Amino acid sequence: MPEHACPRPPRLLGWLAAGLLLAALAIRLALPTSTATAETPPARSLPPVPPVAWLAPSPAIEPPRQAAPPLAITIVGSLRHPEARHTILVLDTPDGQRVAGEGDRITATLTLEAITPDGVILDHQGRQQHLAWPEPPAPTLMLDTE
Repeated sequence: MPEHACPRPPRLLGWLAAGLLLAALAIRLALPTSTATAETPPARSLPPVPPVAWLAPSPAIEPPRQAAPPLAITIVGSLRHPEARHTILVLDTPDGQRVAGEGDRITATLTLEAITPDGVILDHQGRQQHLAWPEPPAPTLMLDTE
């Protein structure tokens, strides 16, 4: 061995360092990660749960709300104004034809809530229903056969 070369540490020292590292890691894993302890509250501090709460059905199980049946009302005619709230409608109802504007009561359970570009919104017993504008009739063509 040349005189200027560093002497190599014995291999035993490397194995000893690796053993110490593994021992420290094992001790660290064995200790609890948190010094805080989780305490459960005493049973009498929790509020009582009534048995009815356990038996109530969840909202996901309840049947879906049925769509409202179509109303027996049609739009017969209208006098449209640029401001929809000033539009006047002629409606065909089971009680006969009626003239109505926005906010008017049409029957005992039906109110004309709003007039929109797509049609009208009716309030029927607290439920909103949309009634579309009627399709315009196709123009009649007269042919001259002479």
